[in-house]
Amino acid sequence: MPKSSREELQSLSTQFLEIFIKDVFSKHKVNTSSVKDSMSEEQRQQLKTTVEKLKGQVEDFLQNQSTVKSDMEKEAKEQPSSSPLRESFRSKKETEDIPDTPDE
Repeated sequence: MPKSSREELQSLSTQFLEIFIKDVFSKHKVNTSSVKDSMSEEQRQQLKTTVEKLKGQVEDFLQNQSTVKSDMEKEAKEQPSSSPLRESFRSKKETEDIPDTPDE
């Protein structure tokens, strides 16, 4: 995946996550400044570690998807446009459509 697409996807994911979190906080009437003050340093570190692991998993997933997509494209290019069975039916039909010339 190109770097610009990856950065764009990460930006969109971040925006979506922020909107989702704000929505959950407002739904439950949570004051974010009081939560930030009450978090211990250990909790902050755990949260950062979790976010980094999730980012890594997303990157792995995206790389896997791009390799699967490129593999599928290669296979599609390598395969003939139609199957051998279909080709045999076509050739049989073509031979049946050609009228026999009578022998004189």
